[in-house]
Formats: sequence, structure tokens, C-alpha cells
Amino acid sequence: MTPRLLADTVEAFGPAPRRLSFTPRRLARMHGVTAHHSLGTSYDRFEWLLREGTITLAGIASVATALLGPGDLDGLATVLFVPPWLGDIGVSHLLRLSGAVGAATDGGRLSALAGTPTLQKVGPPYDGGEPLHVTTLHVQRASLPRRRVEASWLPVVVHPDSVGVIPLPLPAWSASLVDAYRAWGGF
Repeated sequence: MTPRLLADTVEAFGPAPRRLSFTPRRLARMHGVTAHHSLGTSYDRFEWLLREGTITLAGIASVATALLGPGDLDGLATVLFVPPWLGDIGVSHLLRLSGAVGAATDGGRLSALAGTPTLQKVGPPYDGGEPLHVTTLHVQRASLPRRRVEASWLPVVVHPDSVGVIPLPLPAWSASLVDAYRAWGGF
């Protein structure tokens, strides 16, 4: 089930395989990221994910402080989501779980998930009984309204045949999604 928040965007993005109506800004590989890292897969399969992937909502557990304000630097975020092929989750429940994982990571109780190098399942009690997954995203400012993180969630593109997860490029966001993101009221 697609959350109402994403409905217009998912409809406009269309079914896979899709032709893109925009030219995506390819992710620039960060130094030291290998192909076995989920970020490496995101870089290597960026266009494929856009053509074949599914949009879902990810809650942000932690984010590079630089992305919270104006600036030019891109950064990393640790995000949680339920893969759409495994189930669905309400937005408020997802954000509660993301906040709990973020707090536990900051407090050292889940230090193994901090900057997690690859897509992995979150275990109890932090999963809330959901098939919750965590990974690290490379967030480009160009993929965000007003070029900064302003909400505790991001639309991402996922696929069951890939450990790579990418933020949905801004040109694919519907006007209603942009408005909701801007109105969210902070991270």
C-alpha cells in the first residue's frame, strides 16, 4: 500500500520499467566506498534503480548535521524503511521507530547500526514487529526541496534485487510531496 503522502509521486513516476522524463544527477562516488557497500551499489546501479525500483518512504534515524542548514556539502543519512514487497507501515509508526533507532544509535546501544555499511534488517525490540531495514544514503542537496533536510523522512527508491537505496531525485517529486516536505516542520 502506498502512503497517501507518496500517492501523487508514485502515480507520476509510473510503473517499471520506466523512461525518465528528467536527466538524473548521478551520484558522485565518495572516496573509499567499495562495490560491496550499499552506497557502492547505489552509485553503480543509480539509473537502473530509477528505471526499475519502487518508491517508498524512509524515516531518518540520523543525518549529517551539515545537511540541516544551508550550504553546498552533500552528506550521509541513516534511514529506515519497510521494503514494499515485505509489507507496509504507517508514516507515524515508521517515524517513531526511526527516532527510537536514532536515539539508541546515539546512545551506543545500537552502535552496530551507526553508519551501517549495507542494507540490513533491524532486530527486536527496535523493529516494532515490522520488517524494518536500515541503510546509509548519500543525500545530495540537489535532491531536496530548498537543498536541506527539513523533515524526518525522505522518499527513496528500492528494489528487491539490490542492496542499494537512493533518495528519489527532486524532479520526480510531485508538487504535493514537495509541499508536505516543506510544511513538515523540521527534522
